[in-house]
Amino acid sequence: MTIDINIVVLMQNQSFSSLITSLYPLETLLKAVFIPMALLNTQYTLLVAFAVSVVAVLRVCKIPEMNQQYLNKVLTNNHGQNIVYIIFGSFGYINYLYYSPVIIFFAYGIA
Repeated sequence: MTIDINIVVLMQNQSFSSLITSLYPLETLLKAVFIPMALLNTQYTLLVAFAVSVVAVLRVCKIPEMNQQYLNKVLTNNHGQNIVYIIFGSFGYINYLYYSPVIIFFAYGIA
């Protein structure tokens, strides 16, 4: 019985792992889309930045869990910190100075 459960868990982890590797090109594409959007200050720029950061957190921190250890793992990760930065920034006035650290971080990630 435990062998069957272990096989199912292993298969789920492998399918999630393949999903994670397929999300990496999406993350890179969204980063490349974000940079010109931020320079033009278009309407959904923050949404794209948020999507990039969520995809990156899934890629780096793996399967989401609802516990303190996973939250610590996310918040000590650069992409998790970007999520917090983007959420706080969405409440105020957004200009090029606000976007500049995110642009630099995403450009470095693309390179």
